[in-house]
Amino acid sequence: MRKRVIYVWSLAVLVLGMGSCDNETLEASEQISERTYAYSDFSGVSVTSAFKVFITFSTSEEENVVIRSNENLQDKIVVEQQGGVLNFDLEKNTGIRGDVVLNVYITTPNLNLLNVSGVSEVVFENKLTAQSLEMNVSDSGNVFGELEVESMRLNLRGTSDVSLFGRVDTLQAKLDTSSDLKDYDLQVDNLEIELQGLSETYITVNGTLHVDASGTSRLNYKGDPAVVQQTLSGLAKVVHAH
Repeated sequence: MRKRVIYVWSLAVLVLGMGSCDNETLEASEQISERTYAYSDFSGVSVTSAFKVFITFSTSEEENVVIRSNENLQDKIVVEQQGGVLNFDLEKNTGIRGDVVLNVYITTPNLNLLNVSGVSEVVFENKLTAQSLEMNVSDSGNVFGELEVESMRLNLRGTSDVSLFGRVDTLQAKLDTSSDLKDYDLQVDNLEIELQGLSETYITVNGTLHVDASGTSRLNYKGDPAVVQQTLSGLAKVVHAH
């Protein structure tokens, strides 16, 4: 078995799920355990709460899911497959004290849908290659990774932070609130982007650019695209970096 990095949340109290006066608070155990789940034929991942998710893209048909967590939290973790989507969450109204470990290791040949919310983080361990990808990140979710995708839809809300590098042929993106998309190492041929609130983007565009920005949002781009549409309102800015 490959060596796994354990990520730890050090929090006084981490409350997960919809809060109520019926919360059960657990002290995260020092013992760490690992469970393997047998799921197949999935191409989507949806994660909420406070998981750290590491996705490895296999060149074969290998599919594997392993969860490494505090031993007394294993039974609080909810994993279910709905159609082609794997969902990861914790039981509702669960409060946790101490050093929390909630690491998920996924191996799959395909990924076409990724939903991230709560304070969860997703890391691509190697390059994702796909014809299409839909990525929805909200709350304080984070995503980091390399990709090569023909067509991609990206929706960011809250204080989400997405750091991508690689290449996308056509990207349709919508950013709201204080969300961020970066960096210039993400090369896009054709970009259609809508920015609202305090959102900000750093990206390289080589083909065509459509931008609609409002609030105090900001688009920073490199490359020399044909600017087909540029609609600005409020204090929004578009900056062509060189």
